[in-house]
Formats: sequence, C-alpha cells, structure tokens
Amino acid sequence: MNNIIYSTLRFFSKIKWWIIFGALFATVMAFAFTRKLSPKYEVSAVLYTGVASGVEFGNLSGNTTISYTAVNNSMETFLNILISKETLKNVSLRLFTQSLMYGDPNRDTKYILAKNYRALYSHVPQEVKDLIDKDSEERSLANITAYDNSSTSSYTYGLFNYNDPFFSNGALSRIEAERIKDSEMLRIKYMLTDPGLAYYTMLFIVDEFKSRYRNLKFGEVDNLVQMYEKELAKAKDSLSAAEDSLMHYNIKHRIINYPEETKQLAILNSDYETEVTHVRVNMVTSKVEVDMLGSKIERFSSQLKKNLSFLNHLSVIGELSEHRTKILMDTVSEGKKDRLQEIDMKIRSAENEIHSNYDENLGILLGKSRDITEQKYSKEGVPSSDYVKQWIDANITYEKSKSELNVLNSLKNNIDSNYLAFSPVGTTLSRRERKVSMAERNYLEIFNDLNDAKGRMKNIQLSSASLKMVTPPIFPIASLPMHRMRIIILVLLGSVIFIIGVFLIMFFLDRSLTDKMKTEYIIRDAKVIGAYPKDSLLKYRMYNTQYKDMSIHALSNAVMNFFDSVRKKHYINITSIEKHERKEEIAQALANYIMNAGFSVKILLAGEDFISDSRDYIAAGSVSEFYEGEEDVVIIIHPSCKESSIPSSMLRNSDLNMLLLNASMVWSEANQIMYENLLRNSAGAPLRLCLVDTDRYVLETFAGMLPPYTAYRKFIYKIMQSGYSA
Repeated sequence: MNNIIYSTLRFFSKIKWWIIFGALFATVMAFAFTRKLSPKYEVSAVLYTGVASGVEFGNLSGNTTISYTAVNNSMETFLNILISKETLKNVSLRLFTQSLMYGDPNRDTKYILAKNYRALYSHVPQEVKDLIDKDSEERSLANITAYDNSSTSSYTYGLFNYNDPFFSNGALSRIEAERIKDSEMLRIKYMLTDPGLAYYTMLFIVDEFKSRYRNLKFGEVDNLVQMYEKELAKAKDSLSAAEDSLMHYNIKHRIINYPEETKQLAILNSDYETEVTHVRVNMVTSKVEVDMLGSKIERFSSQLKKNLSFLNHLSVIGELSEHRTKILMDTVSEGKKDRLQEIDMKIRSAENEIHSNYDENLGILLGKSRDITEQKYSKEGVPSSDYVKQWIDANITYEKSKSELNVLNSLKNNIDSNYLAFSPVGTTLSRRERKVSMAERNYLEIFNDLNDAKGRMKNIQLSSASLKMVTPPIFPIASLPMHRMRIIILVLLGSVIFIIGVFLIMFFLDRSLTDKMKTEYIIRDAKVIGAYPKDSLLKYRMYNTQYKDMSIHALSNAVMNFFDSVRKKHYINITSIEKHERKEEIAQALANYIMNAGFSVKILLAGEDFISDSRDYIAAGSVSEFYEGEEDVVIIIHPSCKESSIPSSMLRNSDLNMLLLNASMVWSEANQIMYENLLRNSAGAPLRLCLVDTDRYVLETFAGMLPPYTAYRKFIYKIMQSGYSA
C-alpha cells in the first residue's frame, strides 16, 4: 500500500510542471476567449394542449374515457410539429422579414439589436431588400416567401440552410420543447444573444405551431368533407331525378295514391258484383211478375201502357234510379248520404204520383169499357184493382232495375278499364318507388357521413381552440448569468484532468523501466535490489559522487546478504541485456565497498581475464576451472546477454546473479525471453536486478533521503513516505 501511495505521489511530482503550465495555459486561453462572451437571453412559454381534458363536439360535458396511449401519441405529434423543419422555415422567414422592416442600424429596437441588424443588412442582396414593403408586413412576407420558393439558390434558402446565428435551421433547432411530466402542457424555451429575436421567435413558433397543426388536421378532414359534399350533391340530384320521374309518371297516369286507389277499386268491384247480382235478381223477378200480372189484366195493362202520365212517371223513376245507382257506386263518401236521401225522396214522390193517380186512371179506363163487370174482376175472381196495383209496382221495380243495370254495365266498363290501367302501373310504380327509396337511403348515408366528418372538423376546431398559452413569453430585459468564472474554473479543472489522464495513459502503456515498482510490474517474477543514479547536470551535480556512494552502499549491503556462510569463496555474476550498462564502474565500486568490509575481492572481466566465446569458458563447470585465485569474493563481469550466453553451471554455482538494466530501457518481448532464459539457467541461484542511470527519487527507494537535507526537502520526503504525523 505504501508503495502505491509513494508511486502515486511520485507520479504527480514528476508531471507537476506539466500540470502547472498546461493548466495555466488553458486557463489563460479560456480567460481570453470568454472576455468578449456575448450575454444570452432566455424566453420561455407554457402551452396548454387540452388533448385529454378538452371538450369534444357532441359531448359538452367533457366526460370521455381517456386513452393514455392516444394522449402520448398526440403529445409526441405536438413536439414533432413544433421542431419540424417546415415550422422553423416559416419562423425564419417571418423573423427575417420583421428584422429588415423594423431594424435600425443606429439604435437597438425591440425587434433586433443594432449590431445584429448591421451585420444582417450588410450581406443581404439588393434584390431581397427591394422585396420589403415598409407599409405592409403581410405583403413583405408574401414577397419574401415567393422569392424563397422560386429557387434553391435564393438568398433566403441559403440563409436558412447554412450557418446564420439567428435565422438558420441550426440556430432555430436549439429551441427546446418538452412535455411537463405527464400533463397535457408543453414547455418551450429558447436562448439567444438577441433579446428581440428570442422573444419574437417564441411568439412565431407558437403561432406557426397552431397554424400548422390546424392545417394538418383540417387538411385531411376538409378533403373528406369536400368529398362527401360532392357525393351528397350527386345523391341529391339522383334522388330529385327519381322523385321527379315518379311525380311525372303519377301526373301522366293521374295517380294520387296508388294503394288507396287500388283498394277503392277493389271495393268498388266487390260492391259492383254484389249490386249487379241484386239488380239482376230484382229485374228478372219484376219482369216475370209484370208478364204474369199483365196476362191477367191484359186489356187493362195495354190501356195503361198507353197512358202518357204513367209512362212519364216510369221514365222519371228510371232516371232517378239510374242517378241513385251512380251515386251509390261512387267511392267519394262526402255528401253521398244526403244526395241518396234526396234521390230516394224524389223516387218515392214519383211512385206516390203513380199510386195517387191509380184510382183516377183506373176509373177512366173502366169507364171506357163495354163490360164493366168483366173488367172489374179477373178470371180467378180476384178484383182487378189488386192486380193492377201489383202490376204497377212490378213495372216500377223493373224500370228501376233496368236503369240500375244500365248504370252498372257502364260502371263495369270503367272498372275493367281501370283494372287494365292499374295493372302495369303497379309494377312500374314499385320499381320507381324502389329507385327513389334506394336514392334516399344513399342520400341519408352520405348525409350522415358528412355530419360525422363535420363533427370531426368541429372537434379539431375545439382542440385547436384549446391550444392556449398558459404562460406567454415575456420580453427579456436582463441577460442570463454568463458564469465566466465557472467556465474558467471548469477549463482549469478540465485541463488538469486531461493532462493527468494523458500521462496516466502514457504511464500504463509505457514499458520503460523507470523505477522499482514499475520494473517489478513489467518484468514478471523479478526483484530489484538496487539502483545506480545518472549524473545530475544542473542543480544537484555537486552531489553526484555522494549519490553514487550511497547507491553502492545500499547495493553492497543487499549483495552481501546473499553470501552463503558455509562457502569460503563467494561468486557474483554481473551481466546486462544491452552493452555499456556501466558494469565495470558498478563492479569496481562494489568491490571497493566489499574490500572495506574485510573481504579480498577479484574482478574478472570478459575479454581480458577470459574469452567469453572460448570453449574453456562455455564448457566451464565453475569459475575455478579458468581462475584459481584465493580471493574471498570473485566478481565476474560477463558480456551482455545479446552478445553471448553465460554457462548455466556458472550461474547455478554463484551466490548471486545480478542483471543490470538501464532505467530508460523499453522492455520488449525479446528482453523478456532473454530474462526468462537467464532465470531458468540460474536454477536455484538467486537472480536480482539493478537499475542503472536512474533518477534521484528512484535511488531514494533504496538509499533513503538524499542530500541536501533542507527542511523543505525533509518535509516533502516525509509526505512522500506517508509520514504525515512524524
């Protein structure tokens, strides 16, 4: 844990100047760039949609079942319409037109700041300026809209689709629209550096949203209404044509109420059949009676038949009976009863006239007879007056029946002609009435569909009317806080984090053997027992010798800990991966320190004391085979591992095998392979590492605090060693 803390502190100590100067540079740049930071003005509005609680046409109570899926879809539709490109395009044209009309290059207006107007006016072509009518904003907007639609290379087209800070799609796309939680209200916000443009942008976006929503909804329903109205007109024409055709047919055939007329015709025919039967029976009966009685009073009846008064009265009775029969068979019931009573009275009057004159007529007839007795009685001995009276009544009945039968016969012709006329009329009327009924049903269905479509249109009108601003936009007077200091602090912290992050990445990706912990992390199964510093060139160059002595002192103590007390002679093998790792310098310094401890030391150098590529060296089982000295400690300096290999028997029979590695070395896989071969050949003999040309702080890991011993350096050393309370 202490090593981790120490390495972390050492890491920050190493990059402290990068952090200081890098953060300082970023802070200065942030200060310079935010010096002319433009103030921003925020305008917001809250829009009530009424998609859930609005009143529908035909349901003024508003008590409807709420579909949350439909409400969510409607709110998503509202949001998409608000930020749609077409809506923003219309807002852009209105803002642009208004800015050109009411802007002033010398003073700020409520529509646009003077500096923004000057910047806008300077790059607007003259052909666009000529489209502005100072007397009418509507005409100016119409001119600009027509100009924009004329070509994709127009100025306004580029103004909206490129990078203008106020009128472009990118600028207006920064309008924020969101649903307030799960309510049916929308919050719209817009932030801009020009208060007038921000305010009118908010007004225009709400107006365009309402208009566009209404047009989208009305478009589909209005087309439906227009279609139904056209179809309804066609259906109405078809119905009128069918009705007119039926009317003209009725007029042509004199039909008022066909079912009633046919019913009356059937009743009339039935009455006719009944009446004609009755009349024929009466006529036959009366005729038989007249003939029979006439034969009994033959002379008298023949005389009576020549009587003009009798004949006239019979003619009157016949005419009246004929008239009565016509009235009786008439289907019109109005006044029928009164007329029949009147005719019956006339008939009875005529009959009474005949009977009242009976005695007079009879006396006259008898007075003219030569044999009164003969005429007074019939052959059967019945008084002739009784037969005459019966005969007169039979003649009256017969005359009535004959007249009635004449009327009934003529009525039969009418009935037959009516039957012939009404038979084909019924089929034709049914077909024409069916055509009228079908046309009427079609008309009513289309009429109902039209009413439904108009109801939907009314609902859309109601829903559009419910789009109201709960919180209307307010012209911004004060700008938002610019948070310049916050920006600078964030840049400072961000630059520090960025620099630390970069160096952390470099640290974890870097495979340089800079210190003990990193070396042991990179080289698997490795142990570092010492470090040898590089020469300081500036501040601490006076302490170079002292630093080396301290490093050799620590290294020598670590080396002598590996001496086996059983052995009389101790062998130390020194090698390296690369050439020129100061092996001779370190070996000599190490030998001097060991000799000061009372040991005799011999240094064997490859190339001078033995030949590293000779057979004797390669096949040697121990150092004694090519060197037979009596020294206590023998230090053998071998060539680098890249130049030649070290006999494994020599490595196994040594007290310590020490590998010198340069601290700036990048550890590669090839180096790892050579190290593993060396470790494997050493068998049980210890193999340790020593870092060469290290920084001062690496040496402090092994030798402790290095001079100079100032109070400040002592304090820093305690902190680095986690001695916070010492």
